[in-house]
Amino acid sequence: LECYVVISSHSFLACYVVISTHSFLECYVVISSHSFLECYVVISSHSFLECHVVISSHSFLAVISSHSFLACYVVISSHSFLECFVVISSHSFLECYVVIFSHSFLASCYVVISSNSFLECYVVISSHSFLECYVVISSHSFLVCNVVISSNFFL
Repeated sequence: LECYVVISSHSFLACYVVISTHSFLECYVVISSHSFLECYVVISSHSFLECHVVISSHSFLAVISSHSFLACYVVISSHSFLECFVVISSHSFLECYVVIFSHSFLASCYVVISSNSFLECYVVISSHSFLECYVVISSHSFLVCNVVISSNFFL
């Protein structure tokens, strides 16, 4: 099972979320802006869960690792007012929330992935024109995908 989310704005904001769950689980989040801010989040779950958060900003580097459960909060702020909130919590499942705000337009992306016996992926994108897109993917014995787009003109 793989989920790819790509978001690009006028300020060259790119967010790549890759999640693979076969016998292990990996989550890659890459965010790059004009100030060359990059955030890599790698999650590997075999018998235990490891979270390696690498933030290459002006001055700091963070690595977080846990065994029983994982709670990882990443806040990134750059000159172009790029903010990325990554919350990963996993005990028997994985939840990944990614929020991105750009200075050109408001772009928020919420990615929720629950990997226990089913998958749920929520993607929300909103801009200055109030465009919101909800993508829900649930895979238990069937696949359901719901897409809702609401703007100033239609709902």
